[in-house]
Amino acid sequence: MGDLLSYYIDRSVNEAFLTTATQRESVLNIAQVYGYIPAGYRQATVDLEFSNSSASQVTIPSGTVITGELVIADTVRTIYFTTQADAVVPAAVGAVPGTETVSANHGRSITLIAESTNEFGELIGTSDGQPGMTFELSETPVVDGSIEIYVQDGDIYTKWTQVQHVVDFGPTDQVFTAETGADDIVTITFGDGVSGVIPTLYSEIRARYVVGGGAEGNVDDDTLTTIDYLPGLSEIQVSAIQSAITVTNPDVALGGSDPESTDQI
Repeated sequence: MGDLLSYYIDRSVNEAFLTTATQRESVLNIAQVYGYIPAGYRQATVDLEFSNSSASQVTIPSGTVITGELVIADTVRTIYFTTQADAVVPAAVGAVPGTETVSANHGRSITLIAESTNEFGELIGTSDGQPGMTFELSETPVVDGSIEIYVQDGDIYTKWTQVQHVVDFGPTDQVFTAETGADDIVTITFGDGVSGVIPTLYSEIRARYVVGGGAEGNVDDDTLTTIDYLPGLSEIQVSAIQSAITVTNPDVALGGSDPESTDQI
């Protein structure tokens, strides 16, 4: 029994130092103490080329989701890219289709994935008025820098500010922290009324963020070929566009990266 206790005491102490820590959660906590924020999931970017075979100009709205399929470890996975601007695709001239190129980023908005969403994002919880409340985002991976938190204030929602440490702020500051654990789950933490405001009792907490990112987003050319979602259009308009428009990525996607490894941190 003494031997076991000695072993566990040594292991616990080892996890408090960078040179001897072996658990990712320990390394992340030490990095947080030092003020270092490890890089998370970064988005790949690619140019998409839309081709129009119809006799009329077609506008592909910003926020359109284009998909493709990847084979990872003998498993077929769907990968999602979201356009960052409107694409006005000219009409075909004779047998030559009109083309337009627009940039897209790997990932899609949480509002397209999770339940209990509205324009302010996913409902991640309701305030119980306690200090230091924490809420977990339901989807993963979360793209670095994409998190926005909105707290209900009567009939409106107020956007709060993400900070590294709520202890650096006062009792009137509407701030929160977002930390990614070893399991890639992101936890949102609010203040205690002394350092950072406590969200009003029973107010809804909503989060907008992008799900995606990572090295798998660096797809090969001609991978993204399916129009999956068109925002703000009726079913008839969507069908008309899908029948007239084809899409592909002529070049490879670049810039996607996975979070820093424990050794890199």
